Amino acid sequence: MSIMATFVTGWSWMTVFLFSCLLSLLGVLLVQRVKFLYALRKVLYPTALPLIGNAYQLNCSQEEFFQKLVKWADKFGDIFLVWVGMRPFIFLYRVEAVQPLLHSSVHIDKSLEYQYLKPWLNTGLVTSSGEKWHLRRKLLTPCFHSGLLEVYLKTVKEETSILISCLEKEVGKWFDVVPYAKRIALDIICDTAMGYKLNAQKNYNDEYVKAVDRVASIVQMRFTNVWISSDSIFKLTTVGKEHDHLIRVIQKLVDKVILSGACRDTLGGLPLPPRGDDRIKTDRSSVGFELGS
Repeated sequence: MSIMATFVTGWSWMTVFLFSCLLSLLGVLLVQRVKFLYALRKVLYPTALPLIGNAYQLNCSQEEFFQKLVKWADKFGDIFLVWVGMRPFIFLYRVEAVQPLLHSSVHIDKSLEYQYLKPWLNTGLVTSSGEKWHLRRKLLTPCFHSGLLEVYLKTVKEETSILISCLEKEVGKWFDVVPYAKRIALDIICDTAMGYKLNAQKNYNDEYVKAVDRVASIVQMRFTNVWISSDSIFKLTTVGKEHDHLIRVIQKLVDKVILSGACRDTLGGLPLPPRGDDRIKTDRSSVGFELGS
């Protein structure tokens, strides 16, 4: 004890002050963490390990991940949480629980995991928050006018006919419907929002179509795999290098759509700014959101 007292008395007043501030900060963070965990005390979750949480259970394919969520929902009920590292993710399975969040224009801040989407979608409606989110939302509002929805219906009917012809090849056998749903959604959003015919349903081996599908898989992989959650580590991996290549493929088409002027109607009929103009960043992220959805 006397040794410790001698050691402390040898410190300067500045060192003591900084050390006290550090202890106070750690104390505040600890109290906040305890309150946070206490608020979650009644939410059930699968067995989690210290530090890594349920990460050891989530390092799997998309199909296995979905099956685990369904199993946990059956076991824990309409609300449960999963620990990804030291971060809890709450899953809600009742409309009544989700509705207040979806209707809110205040609770629009995105979780840290949305940063995985930014190389792909930039800071569009999906990834932005605050004033930028409200601006993006205001720009999209005219797209849902009843008159325009009737125009969109023509495209939906055309793409649905193509989907039916594609599904006829699968009659009488088991098949995965998800790829077909992804491709028709991509065709509809590109045509209605951008005025661009992608033809993903027919050209499903197209470089862009395959790139979108693969990037979506990689993003989900990063969410469930804490080992590659850090950008610095991720970029050094084989998957990280593949991701960067796929982003270039996607942005190549986005640039093509912008330069063709196919998306000018999304800006009230005004042509987009010339390449190099700072405003192009805003429009480019909006187009990236549409084509990447």
